[in-house]
Amino acid sequence: MLTRLLLILLLALAQTGCDAKLDTGLYPWSIHNLDTVRKRLEQEKRDFVKTVDEQVGQGSLAAWGRRISADVDIRYADGSVVYKGPLVVYSGFHVALYNALMDSRLLSSTQDGIELGLNGMAVGGKRRITIEPEVVCQHPKDEWCRLLSDKFGHNPLGVRRERLIVEATLTESCAPVIFQALAVNGTHFIQKQVWCRSLETPRIDSTVPPWHVY
Repeated sequence: MLTRLLLILLLALAQTGCDAKLDTGLYPWSIHNLDTVRKRLEQEKRDFVKTVDEQVGQGSLAAWGRRISADVDIRYADGSVVYKGPLVVYSGFHVALYNALMDSRLLSSTQDGIELGLNGMAVGGKRRITIEPEVVCQHPKDEWCRLLSDKFGHNPLGVRRERLIVEATLTESCAPVIFQALAVNGTHFIQKQVWCRSLETPRIDSTVPPWHVY
């Protein structure tokens, strides 16, 4: 029913001179090509991220080009709590999209190590992730970095560049489906995530090493 209504809206907008589209992916921003960064990411995951699966999930895989949601307990190596609660990552998308489409109720990760640690989990899985200081922050020279408490960056949580231990349960991995409409003169623009579609591929491959990036 929802799809039918959206198609009717698309046709109506097209008749009024708008360029309207329903698409999987965060158009008009493109997904960064995994092939161009895979070597670096897999090197970082191999050297600085250790994962132990406590329970293997059976759902969609946390992979490149997905919205990934998890419940996490993030602590320093001494056991002190950094954050405990929900987290969301748009993996492989341009950073500008965090503000545009992120669910304001969830915590956004700016931690490369957390994203690498979640990669390859299946929904329903539980994983213990150990992240070395080298990939705690996005930039090598950062001594501190942030976890954003909402889509507007209010009340950011400062994270020291130290080893982190993350207990994660993957709750969602899906491909955002975006409705967008742009007027011919470029003055009216609509962009709305209408749902997030579960995908069966890729699947967990037991033949690849744990530092593989899906």
